[in-house]
Amino acid sequence: MNSKKLKNLSYIVPVIILIIILSLYSLLSFYIGKQNFFAFSYIYPHINRLIYWSIFWIMTFSYIIGFLFKKLCKDKLSKLFVNIGFFWFGLFYYFLLVFSLINISRLIIINFHLLSKTSIFYKILVDYNSFSILIIVAIINIYGTYVGRHRIVTKYNITIDKKCTNLAKLNIVFISDVHLGTGFGKKSLEKMVLNINNLKPDIIFICGDLIDENTPENLKDIIAPVLKNLSSLYGTYAVLGNHEYGAGNLEGTINIFKKANVTLLRDSFAKIANSFYVVGRDDLSVKRKSKGRDNITEILNGADKNMPIIVLDHQPVRLDPLEKEQIDLQLSGHTHHGQFFPNNLITKTIYDNSYGYLKDKNYQLLVSSGYGTWGPLIRLGTKSEIVEVQVDFFSS
Repeated sequence: MNSKKLKNLSYIVPVIILIIILSLYSLLSFYIGKQNFFAFSYIYPHINRLIYWSIFWIMTFSYIIGFLFKKLCKDKLSKLFVNIGFFWFGLFYYFLLVFSLINISRLIIINFHLLSKTSIFYKILVDYNSFSILIIVAIINIYGTYVGRHRIVTKYNITIDKKCTNLAKLNIVFISDVHLGTGFGKKSLEKMVLNINNLKPDIIFICGDLIDENTPENLKDIIAPVLKNLSSLYGTYAVLGNHEYGAGNLEGTINIFKKANVTLLRDSFAKIANSFYVVGRDDLSVKRKSKGRDNITEILNGADKNMPIIVLDHQPVRLDPLEKEQIDLQLSGHTHHGQFFPNNLITKTIYDNSYGYLKDKNYQLLVSSGYGTWGPLIRLGTKSEIVEVQVDFFSS
């Protein structure tokens, strides 16, 4: 096969895949729309079909509409439709899940005569099936939105089994996966900075995905002035996440960190107070090197391995034993811990540690579920958090 045919094939295959995905998505959406039309008919029997289906299909494809507006440099319209799209994705996900569970239960109940036709549960699951699903999904999304916007502080106390020259303790505060722009604006960013400062950190870490492909340009302009207000003894250090690479204009993002007086570490380390090292790893999605990112041994060339070593790595990827031996504490994010149930069951199978604390001999890993959200502005079975880590160093 000549190169021209290969090139044509490289264009055709993704288009075919996209058409299949959009077709399946449209069919499933139509099914959801039809069921919900029946549900709304219980509430308002004279519902206008044209108005209903017009609103429904605009919601269904609002993320694509928002993407097109972004290409046309219509930031405000883009943000509006993208947020509507994300809201719909949350509804779509749980409509499919709840439809499946309830309809399976409905078939079992009917075929095996498990409930009397006069019972309240029979009426809910069989007679008012569509209406019941609508109410359940509405409750799930309202609660999930509350949890997603209600941010908390998660605290850990750990010990690093190395003597630190000038320090007995270290108060670390770290965040990850802020995803500025998705229901998260200037006021939210200012509140985040205030809440971090209230913890009186010795050092602050930003572990990737501060921004993403949906962050409006006008919001990017205010990031640096707000982050400048972060206050700690040893400063703020950051690494890039996969969404920073995916957002494009990487140099612009790097410049934001510079203006904010945030030290960005990219396969490099910083020696702090002549007491410990902070290592920042480039994200796995890095494409600036043909060989990929550097390994820990290469990055730490010239460092004193007897000093405590803290690694920032956006993704909590599996390390080989040699890399683990050189790290005392790794801080990561990325997983969102699935963000909403039952996705956390999936992330648990993908990562050795999808969320929280893991210890393997002297190697310790802390994974945050993230401060913000990506996609639907909801959380279920997870939390939006700032992580505070009180570190004690070996003193004897």
